[in-house]
Amino acid sequence: MKISKMSPAAPFFGLIFGCCCLAAATGLYAQSASITQIDSSRLMALQKNRLYAHVIDSQGRVLEGKEAEGLKVYESQDGLSFQEVGKPRIIPAANRDQGINFLFLLDNSGSMYDDLDGRPTENREASRAWAANKAASDFLLSVTSSKDAVGLAAFNTRYALIQSPVRDRQKTGEALGKIVKPDRDDGYTELYAALNRASQDLGLSKGRRALIVLSDGENFPFYEKLAKPNPEFGTKTYSAEESLDEAIRQGVTIFAVNFGSQKDSRLAEIALKSGGDVFDARNAEELTGIYSVIRANILTELLVEYRAAMFSADKRWVWLGFEAPSAGSAKARYYYTGTVFGSSGAGLSLWILLLVPLALLGLFIIAKLKFEKPSISANLSLLYAPGMGRGTKVFAVGNKTVIGSDATADITLTGNSRLESSPVTVVKDPESGRFTIISQEAVTVNNRSVTKKVLEPGDVINFNGTIAVFDDAEPGLTQMGKTTKVTKKTKK
Repeated sequence: MKISKMSPAAPFFGLIFGCCCLAAATGLYAQSASITQIDSSRLMALQKNRLYAHVIDSQGRVLEGKEAEGLKVYESQDGLSFQEVGKPRIIPAANRDQGINFLFLLDNSGSMYDDLDGRPTENREASRAWAANKAASDFLLSVTSSKDAVGLAAFNTRYALIQSPVRDRQKTGEALGKIVKPDRDDGYTELYAALNRASQDLGLSKGRRALIVLSDGENFPFYEKLAKPNPEFGTKTYSAEESLDEAIRQGVTIFAVNFGSQKDSRLAEIALKSGGDVFDARNAEELTGIYSVIRANILTELLVEYRAAMFSADKRWVWLGFEAPSAGSAKARYYYTGTVFGSSGAGLSLWILLLVPLALLGLFIIAKLKFEKPSISANLSLLYAPGMGRGTKVFAVGNKTVIGSDATADITLTGNSRLESSPVTVVKDPESGRFTIISQEAVTVNNRSVTKKVLEPGDVINFNGTIAVFDDAEPGLTQMGKTTKVTKKTKK
């Protein structure tokens, strides 16, 4: 798709709008700090946590450098009682130096093809969908940093990641052209489900992660409203609380843009509690201005790195400011520490040296195991399952392979309660030849919860205690034979 040029007035009005929003968000220039994203990816290995934050002094100036040296960080294991964790390290201009990962999540429901006043129209250029498309195109042209990455996802009854965040603007521009008007059954608004999936997709990116969602209506839980399974999510209905919690778990900030007279009652709350903001827009020009404001505000953030407290809880609260927090401060944000071998990752850094002998022990055990001859096709190597015993089992993966707990599955793992309610499917893309794992309920791939992921050779999948490793076919080889149906028996 050809990317149109941006209106020269949009950045100017957007900057004014952004300044007003920033001033309003900080009250009458009270000295303060607000956390916009928590990055706990370094916590397990280094016991370090990273906070992205807006910091304002008493004169209403945004602090971007050493002026913020007085910042203090406090942590809590219950959100009530806080303790200071030591002097933090302030990193200015981190988002300029490292870049920002944007993911546009565009509403592609049937109402987006009405005009700006909500009336049916056959003129696509008069529709909300066209305005949203144009504003996203204008934003792509406005991003001059080679370090920023922009991706695109769309939702209606279903959710689709069209382009993961990339620095190649042309790829994202071409992805915009793939959004088309949906069929009637696909024209509903599964907003909370889309937020959940988009947070998981954006969570795979490193650094600053901004999810910008544009919608013209309220959440429409397909199964709940129509009493029939959603074609993608089945009988699963996502709540606003689940969407917010997933964004926080993935370290994603949500920016909500209401485009039309109808607004979802919980969307603003989700955005604000994730560290983001909420905006209203009436046309393409206002959309472009809002997108520019979001990026400009993110660029003024500070990155604050600190050594986390040694709490045993896997859910912690953190507070950033110039003074000590009051008990149960509403400004405190929570995050997850992650787990290692099923236990909280807290305190891991004291024992990090044990990972070396553990790794050597693991290599020794693997060397002693009896492996089946690998398949020349794509396959799943079952390394561990309760009752399986020593050794591995290699199962071929075809164009569509269902992994479940009964005899109807292509690969049957009996005794796995998780698979009884939610079988997992591995699907091959006929064009790219790549394989995608899909599940209604999250499975763990490389220690990260996902419901959909393009698999890479070596990916480790945990089916609720059943561990498997994915391996792709060797280049130039084709799938041979039919997927083997294997039943894994449990210990009696």
